[in-house]
This record gives sequence, structure tokens and C-alpha cells, in this order.
Amino acid sequence: MARGAASVLNATVAVAVTGVGGPRSQDGQPPGTVWVGTWPAELGDPVWLQLDGSPESICQQACSQAC
Repeated sequence: MARGAASVLNATVAVAVTGVGGPRSQDGQPPGTVWVGTWPAELGDPVWLQLDGSPESICQQACSQAC
């Protein structure tokens, strides 16, 4: 996703966030399961997060962690 975002935006770096905001599980993953990835990959390994709270809180926390 991060590579695709960089391509579409003609950017040299990108961050992508995906996961389950809730309130229900999705694809067998509980709410708060979030992955953060970067492009180029040399910027860091993908990060798995398990966040708690409301869907709004999970989204806010995911954005904060991605920065």
C-alpha cells in the first residue's frame, strides 16, 4: 500500500496504515489490530499494533503511531 501511495502521489517516501478499527472483528482479527508499513522498505520493518478503545480512538492511535 505504501509503495502504491508513493507512486500515485509521485512521492519518494510513504506510510500506509491498515487494520481493523472496529467495533467488530474482521477477517478473524479483533478490533485494534493494525499494521503500519513504509516505502521504501529500508525505512523500517512493518509494525504490528494491538490498540484498544472505540473505533475513533483506534484510528487516532494508529495515526499517532504512524508518525
